[in-house]
Amino acid sequence: MKRKPLTIITIFTVLLIWAQSLLPAAASSFESGTAMQIILPAWNSLDFLKWILLDENLVRKLFGHFLEYTILGAELGGLSFSLHKKYSILPCLFLGLCVACIDEALQFIGINRNPSLLDIGIDFLGILFGMAVTGIIIWALKLPGKRNTSAH
Repeated sequence: MKRKPLTIITIFTVLLIWAQSLLPAAASSFESGTAMQIILPAWNSLDFLKWILLDENLVRKLFGHFLEYTILGAELGGLSFSLHKKYSILPCLFLGLCVACIDEALQFIGINRNPSLLDIGIDFLGILFGMAVTGIIIWALKLPGKRNTSAH
């Protein structure tokens, strides 16, 4: 995997995340409501999830924070594994945590926004999950039975 395109995509993702934090609360709430209208029918069609009541706050936490940071975590995981260094995961985790902290700090600037330590925790869990999924995929692709043996 080439690092330059992935680095550019990762920077773009970070900028999108931070731009969302600068939105006024009303605009953010409107986006969460719109997302909820899209997600709710699919959510309700899954019988095993019907016991979880879906509201705007849960949509914002799961699909706003966790999902966007899972994407960032997958990108950071790709960067980490492309470095081929034993300890490159820790700097990427730290970078992801810094992005989450700055994300919440930016909400001090946003109109009627409230930063939250819980959101930083959810963001970091998304980073861990995204990096783990990327690591599992990369590991599975490197399994001996999966290698291309036609080049020998």
